[in-house]
Amino acid sequence: MASLLLPTILAPGKAQPPLVILQSTPHASAIPILRRVIRPEQGKGTVKAKRKTVVFCLFYPPSALLDYNGGDDDVELHDLLCNVPSFGDFKDPRDAINTALQDPQPTTLVIDSLDSLQSDIGSISATSSFLTELCKRSIRTDGDHTIVLHTTSSSTSPLLSSLLHSSLSHAKNVAHIVAHSPALITHVAAEYGTPPPPLGHEDRFWGVWMPVSARQATIDLTVNADADLAADDTVVDILTRGAASRRKAIERRLEGWADGTPCEVTALRSLRRIFSEKKRVIEETSTSGIPPDMNVSFNLSLSEAQQRARAQVPLPYAHEGQPLPPTAGAILYDPDSADDIDDDDPDEDLDI
Repeated sequence: MASLLLPTILAPGKAQPPLVILQSTPHASAIPILRRVIRPEQGKGTVKAKRKTVVFCLFYPPSALLDYNGGDDDVELHDLLCNVPSFGDFKDPRDAINTALQDPQPTTLVIDSLDSLQSDIGSISATSSFLTELCKRSIRTDGDHTIVLHTTSSSTSPLLSSLLHSSLSHAKNVAHIVAHSPALITHVAAEYGTPPPPLGHEDRFWGVWMPVSARQATIDLTVNADADLAADDTVVDILTRGAASRRKAIERRLEGWADGTPCEVTALRSLRRIFSEKKRVIEETSTSGIPPDMNVSFNLSLSEAQQRARAQVPLPYAHEGQPLPPTAGAILYDPDSADDIDDDDPDEDLDI
């Protein structure tokens, strides 16, 4: 099984793409993943790199993103919740954001959220142009700067679509991470009979998953929600392009997030029943010979006695499996009583 892709994307450094977009959905939040970006996990024996993180809070309060005690010089917080257009002393957030990227020190710039920034700027095109220019500056730093954007809008948002358009230079090296509820996996497996990889076929799953996840706001996931649904379990849909993808130009992966750390989607407690039941069906299929997708109400398997009886049925051929001796070719014709063969008038039977 391939190694997890999410830790590589979240870890600061040269391997991290210059643009990371975290998207929350109606049934799952990407805030726990955003907290990991702000506070990267330090492994044992690793030396903490001198890197600054600048966080602009336009939607969630700073307390929702990290426990800030004011003594950490590596995190710079900008609380802009009260900075509202046409209300009080409003200041354009673009000025402070531009200033943050002018520091030569390696910087991770976090903006929460895209929707609030667009509301403050007042225009989708102006917001898209501003963020595109930021991404270009981040690319020119050769990995020293990373821009992390959090959004709560849908994947069909015009602003999000413009940032992910493949024709833009920054979109050639980007990671788009979408948080989903495990109940959506349960819904797809129950309603469409399509479990996620590695149990289900990868192409078939993505063909069902992408349109269903795009309209998940209209789906009542409580119908198929498991009573044992873990509160901290999140299914993470990862789309990477360019250097962020390790194997090909575009890579799509489904991973999990539980207890504040990345994991395989098969390790999520909320999906344990789906994978265990599907594994049992596959094991039964290997012995019965019935395809796993043949979900029928009657028995298709044969007992040992039935298999022996079937093997004893003679084949419906004259030679009974033995090769026929070679013979010369011949045409045998038995004239019919209605035949009217007249060489003088061959079309007589046509009644012309």
